[in-house]
Amino acid sequence: MNKEGRLGFILPHKFFQAEFASPIRELITRGKHLQKIVHFGAEQVFANATTYTCLLFLNKSPQVTFQYSTVSSLQAIDAVFDAMEKDESHPDYESALLPAPEAGGKEWEFFANEAGLVLQKLRQQPKTLGDVTKKIFQGIATSADKVYVLRKIEERENTILLYSKALEKEVEIEKGILKPFLMGKDVHRYDPLPTDTYIFFPYFVTENDFRLLEPSEIKENYPRGWEYLLENKDTLSKREKGRYQGKYFSAFSRPQSMTEYEKAKILTPDIAHGPQFTYDGEGLYHTTTVYSLLFKEDQQESPPYFLGILNSPVMWFFLSNTGNVLRGGFFRFKTNYLNPFPIPTIDLSNPSSVKKHDEMVALVNKLLNLKTKDLLIPSDRQRQKELINLIENEIEQLTYSLYNLNQLEIDVVKSK
Repeated sequence: MNKEGRLGFILPHKFFQAEFASPIRELITRGKHLQKIVHFGAEQVFANATTYTCLLFLNKSPQVTFQYSTVSSLQAIDAVFDAMEKDESHPDYESALLPAPEAGGKEWEFFANEAGLVLQKLRQQPKTLGDVTKKIFQGIATSADKVYVLRKIEERENTILLYSKALEKEVEIEKGILKPFLMGKDVHRYDPLPTDTYIFFPYFVTENDFRLLEPSEIKENYPRGWEYLLENKDTLSKREKGRYQGKYFSAFSRPQSMTEYEKAKILTPDIAHGPQFTYDGEGLYHTTTVYSLLFKEDQQESPPYFLGILNSPVMWFFLSNTGNVLRGGFFRFKTNYLNPFPIPTIDLSNPSSVKKHDEMVALVNKLLNLKTKDLLIPSDRQRQKELINLIENEIEQLTYSLYNLNQLEIDVVKSK
């Protein structure tokens, strides 16, 4: 392009955060080429495809500032664009003149309202979620869930009667080669975790290591389990273009973080509309549509303290402004989106700080306990719901206090 040249793209706005786009963002920011962005959020621009779109306009010559606009509705898009062109107000868009982003390939976060100022306030916290967790990890990928994941029908003395989707029939398998297993649909905000799904688990796990069981071990110790494997051998052997043919056809495709599942942790579904974190004190295994947050052993705060903060509007505000929006306003709760979340930690030398920690733990534990009660009488259920809402509101107010947010900042957080 010549020095006065301009270039326009229609592209997915995932480009703003995706790691693979870092070199291109670096090229653009280094040359200060940004001239204008129109961001459509979760609005679907194209009728026959699910896409998350933005308009990106670049100038060859360096730009000190650029125009950033967010469109919240396509109902009157012609009027929106007309107002945008004339710099007139319209309820379906917001716009701001922003300074050119700093050089480098880091993620782009642009705001046409006060959200940027509140994010700056949140980031005054000295630590992030990535600092206080030992690991945030995705669940097990088997590449054959129909074989490995089974629904419990009846628990017996040494075996469990299960339904196999792969065989479309009931099977009876020894308890020793089964583990309770969670799917994404099983994980909900503060809810207890169900254990009516199991995974066929041909591994031996210790605190620090794991290994695939030898076929002879399975055959000797779990004959019913071995019989089930043989019935599915052809399916398992053909996975990933025959990668699992031979002696070790029973292996999972990605047996990741195997030594961590049986520890107490916080769980979240991969995709959600609002925080859906809950506590796993049993040490359950789970699929890839669930993420585990395992906190550092020397972390002085209790897991329920973090659980209350993670389920707060502050977390949803942060993720909504820094993550990747999906259709319907859903967001991904992946490791790289969770790690940067600022976390207020406790100063043990400050009685006020310790008191807030203890209040949060007590409130969250009370909420977790309330959620375990399956009440039958409608009036009891209504009272339970009211009490849950009351406690959630107390947790919310306490979280705002932990971040030192004033009323104007709270209003910005709650508007998301």
